[in-house]
Amino acid sequence: MLEAPISLAGVQSPDNPLPGTATPNLPRRKGFEEMAITRDGRFLYPMLEGPLTTDADQRRLIINEFDVRARAYRGRRFFYRLEVPATTGQAIGDLTEVNDHTFRVIVIERDNEQGAAARFTKVFLVDFHDIDADGFLVKHEVADLMTGRPRRRRRHRDRGGRVRRAP
Repeated sequence: MLEAPISLAGVQSPDNPLPGTATPNLPRRKGFEEMAITRDGRFLYPMLEGPLTTDADQRRLIINEFDVRARAYRGRRFFYRLEVPATTGQAIGDLTEVNDHTFRVIVIERDNEQGAAARFTKVFLVDFHDIDADGFLVKHEVADLMTGRPRRRRRHRDRGGRVRRAP
């Protein structure tokens, strides 16, 4: 390690090197893997690869906002809902920022299989300003990679009232 780890309130891995007595609530190998960063490099959005064991909703993944300059989490959290519970092997394959104007990311959601055994791999677009009534980021399916077909795009109005094409 080049620097000491930065703790994240409310999350404790069994392998956490920081001293403390908190009971682990994040399974091994379910920490940060996917991360998106704003184009200006100011904020990093790491996503936990698995749900917290203490969360009743085992489809909820947490994305935390990290201020790169301040080297601290800002306390802002976003919730991403998997299509099926993580206990089935569902996982995130990637999280990548794609837009200059609002913070939008592409999320690749997949099952844990490979080759002919794979049954689920989809690409979703989420906008960090678009949150549903349950507090989850609204997912817009862009493509089903198992069928190879993109979703039909529709028109919508953005916040400025301009007509845009959406996934």
